[in-house]
Amino acid sequence: MCVKNKEKCLSKIENCGKTNEAKVVLSKYGKIIEQQFNWLCEQYEYIKIPAYVIMPDHIHFVIEVFDFLKKENTPKVKPLAELVGALKMTCSKYIHKAGKPNFTWQRNYFDIIIRSEMMQNNVQQYIDRNPLNWINRYKINGVNSIQIQSSP
Repeated sequence: MCVKNKEKCLSKIENCGKTNEAKVVLSKYGKIIEQQFNWLCEQYEYIKIPAYVIMPDHIHFVIEVFDFLKKENTPKVKPLAELVGALKMTCSKYIHKAGKPNFTWQRNYFDIIIRSEMMQNNVQQYIDRNPLNWINRYKINGVNSIQIQSSP
C-alpha cells in the first residue's frame, strides 16, 4: 500500500555501513502502522501477519487467513479487501490524531495470492530486501538522499 503522492513520512532507511544491510527506522506514523498490524491480528483471530516492512512511502505485508481459527460464535471470515480497508482506515485515523491530518493512502493496492512455499519464500525475500533496495536506489555519493517528510 502506498501513501498518497508518495509522501515519505512512515520511516527512513539507514545504511548500516555494510554492503548488504539496511535498517528501517520508523517515524511516529510508521509506529502507528505497526501497532495497527497487531490490532488487526487481535481483532480478527483467524489472521496472522508473518511478514511486513514499513518503507518511507509504502508498506508491504503478508496476511495469512486461517479459516479454522475462527471461533464458532464469530461472523464469517472477512474478505481481504475488508481486512485491508480496516487497516487503512484505522491507520489513517490514528495518524490524523498524531498530527498529520492530511494523511491518506493511495486508493488501490496490489495483492497476490500465495499458493506455494516457493512463492512464500520469494515474497518473504522481497519484503526482507526492500530496505536495501531502497538504499541502493536512492544513494547519491554514498549517502541516502531521502529523508522523512515531517510537515503535517
